[in-house]
Amino acid sequence: MGLPALLTVQFIPPGTTIGGMAVAVRQAEGIASAVGGITTGAGTLLWYLTLLTGFWILFSTQLGIMDFIPRSLTDLLWTSNPGVRRWANGDVRKVYYTILVLFVLWGCVAINLAQPLILILIGAFAAGAIMTVASVHVWYVNRKFLPKELQPPVWRQVALFVMCGFFGFFTLATILSRVFGISF
Repeated sequence: MGLPALLTVQFIPPGTTIGGMAVAVRQAEGIASAVGGITTGAGTLLWYLTLLTGFWILFSTQLGIMDFIPRSLTDLLWTSNPGVRRWANGDVRKVYYTILVLFVLWGCVAINLAQPLILILIGAFAAGAIMTVASVHVWYVNRKFLPKELQPPVWRQVALFVMCGFFGFFTLATILSRVFGISF
């Protein structure tokens, strides 16, 4: 996802106001204009390639998320809750597909609640908050439950706290900026 962001910064002038789904088109127009415009052969080719690349990056990312979230929740529920196993009659697919259908239905509702960019920002904020807590949680679980021989080296434990600080800073900055209007 870094490629579309870098292309946007390079080919769309700073301060340009773009709404809704127009970011990809403006990006493609910017790249096409760099080689003579969309009416030239190279410009037309780059216009289509830019849109196709952006679509494929977003599609493959979302496809991975669509598999990861239901699979993770299924694993958690299946291994930690005997009631779920009884409900599914020993068939884990019943749990997985139920979660997948609920996730897809929620996605259909959520896409109509806000602009896609807002949903991406909310998702990024939630991921940052989760990573802040998860890094401390992983450190605690490793120190508390793993024997000394299996615990990670000190540099990895320090890296967990560095990541906690990194994600915590941006999460806190987002809260201060969006909720309280305080910017850095």
